[in-house]
Amino acid sequence: MSRLRAWFIEQMQVGAHLDIVRRIAAGERLEDILPTLPVAPLAYEATAHFQRALDIYERLGDRQGAMSAIIAMAYTSWGPEIHLPGSVKRIEEMRRLMTRMKSLTTESERALADAQMLFGAHIYARAKVFPDVAIAKGEEAYTAIRTLGDRSLEFALAGSMALAHAELVDVAQAERWLGRAAVIASTEPTAQRARQLESWRGVVAAAAGDISGMREHLSRAVQLATDQGRAAARCEMLALLALNAARMGSERKDDELLTVAERSAEEAKKLMAILPGHAPWGARADAALARVAVARELLPSAVEFARTALAGLDKTLTEDPSLEIVLPAADAILKAGSDEDVAAVRDRLSLGVAILAQRILDEDIRVRWFRSPVGRELTRLAGSSQTPDGATGSVETGTTAFADSEVGLLRLLTEGLTNQEIAAELGLTEDAVARQLAELFVKIGVSSRAEATVVALMGKIV
Repeated sequence: MSRLRAWFIEQMQVGAHLDIVRRIAAGERLEDILPTLPVAPLAYEATAHFQRALDIYERLGDRQGAMSAIIAMAYTSWGPEIHLPGSVKRIEEMRRLMTRMKSLTTESERALADAQMLFGAHIYARAKVFPDVAIAKGEEAYTAIRTLGDRSLEFALAGSMALAHAELVDVAQAERWLGRAAVIASTEPTAQRARQLESWRGVVAAAAGDISGMREHLSRAVQLATDQGRAAARCEMLALLALNAARMGSERKDDELLTVAERSAEEAKKLMAILPGHAPWGARADAALARVAVARELLPSAVEFARTALAGLDKTLTEDPSLEIVLPAADAILKAGSDEDVAAVRDRLSLGVAILAQRILDEDIRVRWFRSPVGRELTRLAGSSQTPDGATGSVETGTTAFADSEVGLLRLLTEGLTNQEIAAELGLTEDAVARQLAELFVKIGVSSRAEATVVALMGKIV
């Protein structure tokens, strides 16, 4: 298994894994791709060893060993799908496997294992940008955890749910979850909970457009990390403050806020120089500096920060979208980067949209996510990076030509508008919009709004 993972890391280091991602984005099935890879025999051999180990652990009644073997078997089978296109379904299957283990002999053991896996599915869904699944699994996990009375897990989940709703700009729901976390932090206080609560409050305030609240809470989180002597936590909080201050300062042309972002990012980078490992906080700091430089029209500096941010992200060797880093960096490079840099960013954005647009199945949440600040920026950058220069009249992709009215309809669709909102924008009835969309879906060979978004952006229709 280690040899399998080492091979994949080598592919990531040279960018070769993107060829697999492109095949997935184009609709090829992973089960058809994997046998063509040179490491397929390693995966088969590992699975056979894990199966024999599981049989032995079960006979011995070794619960820890059996659990490790089950998770390892699942990861061997589903790891590529979990990491590359992203699949909460596979996390759910791992959950079901674990709760059926013979060595979990009591109902309480099964309930705890199930709650922990639900929590894991929620965290995974947030990282991979499955906002609908993140919220659904979070609600389910919260019910299970409350029943068990695990206050530490309850606190962590409440905060994560607050962030999930903040990402959809649902401030009321985010504050409701913050209230639940605050109750635990006040009744069972710890230094770590105090810091985490302040960071969550700062992010929710940013989602609400509350500049003073964002600065107050995130600055307090930085100070708490400093007082506690936690250099890594201080670095993380500084990078978080820098990202939010840079975004809000850029949107509102607030030079003081941009200065806060710049100062915080520089402090985070100094700390990163003495910390071990490849945490993403340095990349976040550079992404914030790229956004600040763009806002101040210092485009050569913005491009350098953007390059450093993306290089730092690649060093973390994670397969998460990390849009908080990618989008500010992409914006800077598309504005003033070299042809080579622009081509690389276009490729990254195209792959990102192709994967993300297929993940969100709940239509209401899909619309809300694409209309959030992150969703809007992703759509804008992906669209601008794909649009042919000087295109007029009709647009052609492959052998299919599209009229301006069809392109306009698809553009509104990619912006996350509902049929009602598209109708209002175009002066049509909802029935007319639904009919035209249905005709377009047939024309481009898709069956859903998500698939249409992928084709529209990747096929350079909009």
